[in-house]
This record gives sequence, C-alpha cells and structure tokens, in this order.
Amino acid sequence: MPGFDGEPTAKVLKQAREWGITTSLDTAWDSKGNWMSVLEPCLQHLDIFMPSIEEARMITGKEDPPEIAEFLMSYGIGTVALKMGNRGSYVRTRDWEVSVPIYEVEALDATGAGDAFAAGFLAGVSRGWDHKKAAELANAVGACCTTAMGATAGIKNMQETLAFMNRANR
Repeated sequence: MPGFDGEPTAKVLKQAREWGITTSLDTAWDSKGNWMSVLEPCLQHLDIFMPSIEEARMITGKEDPPEIAEFLMSYGIGTVALKMGNRGSYVRTRDWEVSVPIYEVEALDATGAGDAFAAGFLAGVSRGWDHKKAAELANAVGACCTTAMGATAGIKNMQETLAFMNRANR
C-alpha cells in the first residue's frame, strides 16, 4: 500500500500508542529497496516488530540476529521477533532473548507462513503469555500453515494448535 507507507503509517501508529494500544508491524519484501525510507518513521512507534531475517538484514544492514534486534530496539521498539524460516524464530526484548526451534512438519507450501507466525505471536501476547511461549505458538501456527497449499488451509484453531504443540517432536 504505497500511499500508506512511511509517514501515514507512522501517524496511525503514534495515535494508537497515545490511546494505549499495543502496536506491531510485520513487513513485506520491498522489491524497490526503500526499506528505511519507508520504515524509519514508524519504528519509534512500535511495541512489537516482526520482520523475517532476510527483511531485517535489508532494513538494518546487520547480519546477526542479536545485532539486528539491538539496532531495531535503539528506535524504542520493545520486542523484536525475527522469523528465521527453518531455523525457527529469535525474540529479543531489553531484558532477555530466546531462540525458539521449529516444529517439524511435512511442508507443502510456505505461502502465508510468516503472516501465520505474526498472528500466532500476537495471539500469545494478547493472552498475556510470556514472549517465549508466544514465540512457540507463533512457530507452531507458522508450521501448521505450511502443511497445506495456500495461505490459510493449514491453519488450525487454538485448541488444535495447542494439541499439535503438545504432541510435536522438537
């Protein structure tokens, strides 16, 4: 949504935070390479930022997840949750960091897995779960997403996802 990129998004995020709403942002690949010109105005208004590791590397110019998270948190972001594909996820706050492994599944299609991760992470956070448990849920939702063709066919309800997590080999 190019017309909403940059300052328009930053204004909405700023207003949401002023109203006491937790803000989050998940990125999409920027084929034009305008990463920071689009995102920088928004970063100071984010509570949670969830880019993929590849997107985060393009945004920050850093390679290592802890360095990426530190760079992003320098803008005031409270939680950085990096989607790391087959390496799971990496979550960092000011006080701690954790790497959460993947759930092993027979993946058919990765379409929507990053969005599923973001939804799972936010669902966990909204339930008051600690960030490690939220990241485990996020990884599970993302893994389930990959088990069917398309962005939503593999998504399960909360009960089914929690059951999957309980029986999964990790």
